[in-house]
Amino acid sequence: MLCDICMPGISGFEVLQRLRQLAPRLAKTHFVFLTALTELDNQLKGRQFGADDFIIKPIDFDELATAIAARLAIGSNTVVAPLDVIGKTNLSLSLGEYERAPQ
Repeated sequence: MLCDICMPGISGFEVLQRLRQLAPRLAKTHFVFLTALTELDNQLKGRQFGADDFIIKPIDFDELATAIAARLAIGSNTVVAPLDVIGKTNLSLSLGEYERAPQ
């Protein structure tokens, strides 16, 4: 799950906390914050609630693709290839697979 921290009406911290408390069946769902908040306090707070990773805005799509690939590989026999093997061209994500964006 990708989630911003600053949202109208509810913070990403609240979303994560409620998800972990109210939906035990989703306890193993990977949770990554996409945020402009760079302070270490925010990362620590998110990790206390169970966030797996933080991607700081503006988003570096190579970093995002690597973070997602790493989360998908946890608990599987998948080996995550470094981006220099995949290629640093424009990556786009599809459901569970990486595709190169049209050139």
